[in-house]
Amino acid sequence: MNGDGYADLVSRNKFGQLWVSHGHGSAGQDLLAGSGWNGMAQLVRHGDYDGDGKEDLYARDKAGNLWLYPGRGEAGPGKRVQAGSGWNSMREITAAGDLTGDGRADLLAADGTGTLWTYPGDGKGGLGARKKLPYTWPADMPVIATGDVDGDGRSDIMRPVGYQLFLYHGNGKGSVDAPMGDMLWDTAIDVRVL
Repeated sequence: MNGDGYADLVSRNKFGQLWVSHGHGSAGQDLLAGSGWNGMAQLVRHGDYDGDGKEDLYARDKAGNLWLYPGRGEAGPGKRVQAGSGWNSMREITAAGDLTGDGRADLLAADGTGTLWTYPGDGKGGLGARKKLPYTWPADMPVIATGDVDGDGRSDIMRPVGYQLFLYHGNGKGSVDAPMGDMLWDTAIDVRVL
């Protein structure tokens, strides 16, 4: 978030304060980046959505409006810009890396029916027309966008099924292909993207 080359952590506490924990290769430093964030129903893992080389943040408010908070390379995000409305139909929104293969960060969302959608980033902070993925995602299964796991230059996603974890290979066209037996673990209890 502050442009120093180390990964940072963005978090929100129960008082609605937004904190940025700057990584320094060892211990980080926590800085208060804003307040009033308890009006947001969901924060989306950061990425560079406006193409300026700085990490940005998407947030959805309780009315279903989607907001882009551009990164400033400082303590926290800058002035927000509305990126859409009607997003309260989505039960989960996550940063997906580059699912479309155009070099721009995209969003992945699961709606209330379990349908997965890719929202391609335009590299200027906006989102293009969404694309439906051919798989449904039950409500008890988190959407795990992992980045490029198989090393082919395309972003992938994972799906836990019971105690098993399956890898869905990104095809670079805004979607993913069937796992074709790519079971990564058969005893997975919990999965986190770090």
